[in-house]
Amino acid sequence: MNKKYGVDMEELLAWMKANQDLSGWAQTAGALFALLIALLVPWMQHAAQNRRTRLMELESNIYLSQATMLLLRDAQILNERARQLADLPKHEINDPVLVTDLLERLRTLDAKDSSIPRQASQYIARAAVLRVNHYLDSGQAQSRELSPPVLKLLEDDCLHMENEFKKLNFLLQDFLYQQTKLQVAMWKRPLVWYGFKTKAGLKWLEASSAQQLQKLKEQQGIQRPRG
Repeated sequence: MNKKYGVDMEELLAWMKANQDLSGWAQTAGALFALLIALLVPWMQHAAQNRRTRLMELESNIYLSQATMLLLRDAQILNERARQLADLPKHEINDPVLVTDLLERLRTLDAKDSSIPRQASQYIARAAVLRVNHYLDSGQAQSRELSPPVLKLLEDDCLHMENEFKKLNFLLQDFLYQQTKLQVAMWKRPLVWYGFKTKAGLKWLEASSAQQLQKLKEQQGIQRPRG
Protein backbone atom coordinates (compact mmCIF):
# COMPACT_ATOMS: atom_id res chain seq x y z
CA MET A 1 0.00 0.00 0.00
CA ASN A 2 1.14 3.54 -0.77
CA LYS A 3 0.92 5.80 2.23
CA LYS A 4 1.57 9.49 2.41
CA TYR A 5 1.74 11.21 5.79
CA GLY A 6 0.47 7.98 7.37
CA VAL A 7 -2.77 7.86 5.27
CA ASP A 8 -3.71 4.75 3.26
CA MET A 9 -4.39 6.18 -0.23
CA GLU A 10 -6.52 3.21 -1.30
CA GLU A 11 -8.76 3.62 1.74
CA LEU A 12 -9.06 7.36 1.05
CA LEU A 13 -10.08 6.76 -2.58
CA ALA A 14 -12.59 4.14 -1.50
CA TRP A 15 -14.10 6.55 1.05
CA MET A 16 -14.39 9.33 -1.56
CA LYS A 17 -16.19 6.96 -4.01
CA ALA A 18 -18.58 5.87 -1.29
CA ASN A 19 -19.39 9.48 -0.36
CA GLN A 20 -19.73 11.17 -3.76
CA ASP A 21 -22.72 13.22 -2.54
CA LEU A 22 -20.33 15.20 -0.30
CA SER A 23 -18.83 16.86 -3.37
CA GLY A 24 -21.99 18.97 -3.75
CA TRP A 25 -21.66 20.21 -0.18
CA ALA A 26 -18.00 20.97 -0.75
CA GLN A 27 -18.83 23.03 -3.85
CA THR A 28 -21.54 24.90 -1.96
CA ALA A 29 -19.19 25.64 0.93
CA GLY A 30 -16.52 26.81 -1.49
CA ALA A 31 -18.97 29.09 -3.28
CA LEU A 32 -20.15 30.61 0.02
CA PHE A 33 -16.56 31.12 1.12
CA ALA A 34 -15.71 32.84 -2.18
CA LEU A 35 -18.79 35.08 -1.82
CA LEU A 36 -17.77 35.98 1.73
CA ILE A 37 -14.28 36.94 0.57
CA ALA A 38 -15.73 38.98 -2.31
CA LEU A 39 -17.87 40.94 0.14
CA LEU A 40 -15.30 41.19 2.93
CA VAL A 41 -12.35 42.52 0.92
CA PRO A 42 -14.10 45.67 -0.43
CA TRP A 43 -15.60 46.32 3.01
CA MET A 44 -12.17 46.13 4.64
CA GLN A 45 -10.69 48.42 1.98
CA HIS A 46 -13.52 50.93 2.48
CA ALA A 47 -13.11 50.78 6.27
CA ALA A 48 -9.35 51.35 5.96
CA GLN A 49 -9.92 54.35 3.68
CA ASN A 50 -12.47 55.82 6.11
CA ARG A 51 -10.00 55.32 8.95
CA ARG A 52 -7.25 57.15 7.06
CA THR A 53 -9.62 59.99 6.20
CA ARG A 54 -10.79 60.27 9.80
CA LEU A 55 -7.20 60.31 11.08
CA MET A 56 -6.34 63.12 8.67
CA GLU A 57 -9.37 65.11 9.86
CA LEU A 58 -8.41 64.55 13.49
CA GLU A 59 -4.81 65.57 12.84
CA SER A 60 -6.02 68.81 11.25
CA ASN A 61 -8.41 69.49 14.14
CA ILE A 62 -5.68 68.83 16.69
CA TYR A 63 -3.24 71.18 14.96
CA LEU A 64 -5.79 73.98 14.52
CA SER A 65 -6.99 73.60 18.12
CA GLN A 66 -3.45 73.83 19.45
CA ALA A 67 -2.69 76.81 17.21
CA THR A 68 -5.81 78.62 18.41
CA MET A 69 -5.03 77.82 22.06
CA LEU A 70 -1.50 79.16 21.63
CA LEU A 71 -2.93 82.28 20.01
CA LEU A 72 -5.25 82.81 22.98
CA ARG A 73 -2.32 82.48 25.37
CA ASP A 74 -0.25 85.04 23.45
CA ALA A 75 -3.21 87.43 23.29
CA GLN A 76 -3.57 87.04 27.05
CA ILE A 77 0.10 87.90 27.48
CA LEU A 78 -0.40 91.10 25.48
CA ASN A 79 -3.45 91.91 27.58
CA GLU A 80 -1.75 91.19 30.91
CA ARG A 81 1.32 93.17 29.88
CA ALA A 82 -0.85 96.21 29.20
CA ARG A 83 -2.55 95.89 32.59
CA GLN A 84 0.64 95.23 34.54
CA LEU A 85 2.33 98.27 33.02
CA ALA A 86 -0.76 100.47 33.20
CA ASP A 87 1.08 103.10 35.24
CA LEU A 88 3.48 103.80 32.37
CA PRO A 89 2.74 106.06 29.41
CA LYS A 90 0.93 104.25 26.63
CA HIS A 91 3.72 104.54 24.10
CA GLU A 92 6.01 102.63 26.46
CA ILE A 93 3.54 99.74 26.82
CA ASN A 94 2.61 99.18 23.20
CA ASP A 95 4.19 96.27 21.33
CA PRO A 96 3.31 96.72 17.64
CA VAL A 97 5.40 93.71 16.58
CA LEU A 98 3.38 91.32 18.75
CA VAL A 99 0.10 92.92 17.70
CA THR A 100 0.99 92.54 14.02
CA ASP A 101 2.07 88.94 14.58
CA LEU A 102 -1.17 88.05 16.39
CA LEU A 103 -3.36 89.64 13.73
CA GLU A 104 -1.45 87.86 10.97
CA ARG A 105 -1.85 84.52 12.71
CA LEU A 106 -5.57 85.22 13.15
CA ARG A 107 -5.93 85.84 9.42
CA THR A 108 -4.10 82.60 8.65
CA LEU A 109 -6.30 80.56 11.00
CA ASP A 110 -9.44 82.22 9.71
CA ALA A 111 -8.56 81.12 6.17
CA LYS A 112 -7.88 77.52 7.21
CA ASP A 113 -10.44 76.86 9.93
CA SER A 114 -14.16 76.19 9.54
CA SER A 115 -14.85 74.98 13.09
CA ILE A 116 -17.46 77.17 14.78
CA PRO A 117 -16.06 76.74 18.35
CA ARG A 118 -12.54 77.64 17.21
CA GLN A 119 -13.78 80.55 15.10
CA ALA A 120 -15.64 81.89 18.12
CA SER A 121 -12.41 81.71 20.15
CA GLN A 122 -10.51 83.45 17.35
CA TYR A 123 -13.07 86.27 17.21
CA ILE A 124 -12.73 86.81 20.96
CA ALA A 125 -8.93 86.87 20.66
CA ARG A 126 -9.12 89.29 17.73
CA ALA A 127 -11.41 91.64 19.67
CA ALA A 128 -9.07 91.55 22.67
CA VAL A 129 -5.97 92.28 20.55
CA LEU A 130 -7.67 95.11 18.68
CA ARG A 131 -8.91 96.61 21.95
CA VAL A 132 -5.43 96.67 23.43
CA ASN A 133 -4.00 98.08 20.23
CA HIS A 134 -6.71 100.74 20.07
CA TYR A 135 -6.09 102.05 23.57
CA LEU A 136 -2.32 101.92 23.27
CA ASP A 137 -1.84 103.07 19.71
CA SER A 138 -4.56 105.69 19.34
CA GLY A 139 -3.45 109.20 18.68
CA GLN A 140 -5.34 110.46 21.71
CA ALA A 141 -3.51 111.00 24.97
CA GLN A 142 -0.45 108.90 24.18
CA SER A 143 1.26 110.03 27.35
CA ARG A 144 -1.63 109.22 29.68
CA GLU A 145 -2.03 106.14 31.79
CA LEU A 146 -4.75 103.55 31.17
CA SER A 147 -7.93 104.53 33.03
CA PRO A 148 -9.75 102.16 35.46
CA PRO A 149 -12.69 101.59 33.04
CA VAL A 150 -10.25 100.58 30.29
CA LEU A 151 -8.41 98.26 32.67
CA LYS A 152 -11.75 96.65 33.58
CA LEU A 153 -12.49 96.02 29.89
CA LEU A 154 -9.08 94.46 29.40
CA GLU A 155 -9.55 92.27 32.46
CA ASP A 156 -12.91 91.05 31.11
CA ASP A 157 -11.26 90.24 27.78
CA CYS A 158 -8.63 88.19 29.57
CA LEU A 159 -11.28 86.21 31.46
CA HIS A 160 -13.17 85.52 28.22
CA MET A 161 -10.01 84.24 26.57
CA GLU A 162 -9.28 81.98 29.55
CA ASN A 163 -12.77 80.48 29.27
CA GLU A 164 -12.29 79.90 25.54
CA PHE A 165 -8.93 78.25 26.22
CA LYS A 166 -10.60 75.79 28.63
CA LYS A 167 -13.34 74.99 26.09
CA LEU A 168 -10.81 74.30 23.35
CA ASN A 169 -8.72 72.18 25.69
CA PHE A 170 -11.80 70.03 26.38
CA LEU A 171 -12.35 69.58 22.63
CA LEU A 172 -8.65 68.87 22.12
CA GLN A 173 -8.78 66.06 24.68
CA ASP A 174 -11.62 64.45 22.76
CA PHE A 175 -9.75 64.76 19.44
CA LEU A 176 -6.66 63.17 20.99
CA TYR A 177 -8.76 60.38 22.47
CA GLN A 178 -10.39 59.60 19.11
CA GLN A 179 -7.04 59.75 17.30
CA THR A 180 -5.35 57.39 19.75
CA LYS A 181 -8.30 54.99 19.66
CA LEU A 182 -8.05 54.74 15.86
CA GLN A 183 -4.29 54.25 15.94
CA VAL A 184 -4.26 51.20 18.25
CA ALA A 185 -5.53 47.65 17.92
CA MET A 186 -9.05 46.80 19.05
CA TRP A 187 -7.87 44.95 22.16
CA LYS A 188 -5.93 48.03 23.34
CA ARG A 189 -8.90 50.42 23.17
CA PRO A 190 -10.04 49.78 26.77
CA LEU A 191 -6.56 50.91 27.84
CA VAL A 192 -6.98 54.06 25.76
CA TRP A 193 -10.31 54.72 27.46
CA TYR A 194 -8.67 54.29 30.87
CA GLY A 195 -5.88 56.67 29.93
CA PHE A 196 -8.18 59.42 28.65
CA LYS A 197 -11.25 59.06 30.84
CA THR A 198 -9.72 58.69 34.30
CA LYS A 199 -8.01 61.18 36.59
CA ALA A 200 -4.61 59.61 36.00
CA GLY A 201 -5.18 59.77 32.27
CA LEU A 202 -6.27 63.39 32.41
CA LYS A 203 -3.12 64.32 34.31
CA TRP A 204 -1.03 62.68 31.62
CA LEU A 205 -3.07 64.40 28.92
CA GLU A 206 -2.57 67.84 30.44
CA ALA A 207 1.19 67.28 30.51
CA SER A 208 1.13 65.95 26.94
CA SER A 209 -0.94 68.91 25.71
CA ALA A 210 1.50 71.36 27.31
CA GLN A 211 4.41 69.61 25.60
CA GLN A 212 2.66 69.66 22.24
CA LEU A 213 1.81 73.35 22.57
CA GLN A 214 5.43 74.11 23.40
CA LYS A 215 6.56 72.07 20.39
CA LEU A 216 4.13 73.93 18.15
CA LYS A 217 5.41 77.24 19.47
CA GLU A 218 9.00 76.24 18.75
CA GLN A 219 8.05 75.14 15.22
CA GLN A 220 6.39 78.46 14.50
CA GLY A 221 9.35 80.37 15.94
CA ILE A 222 7.11 82.58 18.04
CA GLN A 223 8.80 84.62 20.74
CA ARG A 224 6.65 85.79 23.59
CA PRO A 225 7.38 89.22 25.10
CA ARG A 226 8.52 89.42 28.67
CA GLY A 227 6.28 91.44 30.89
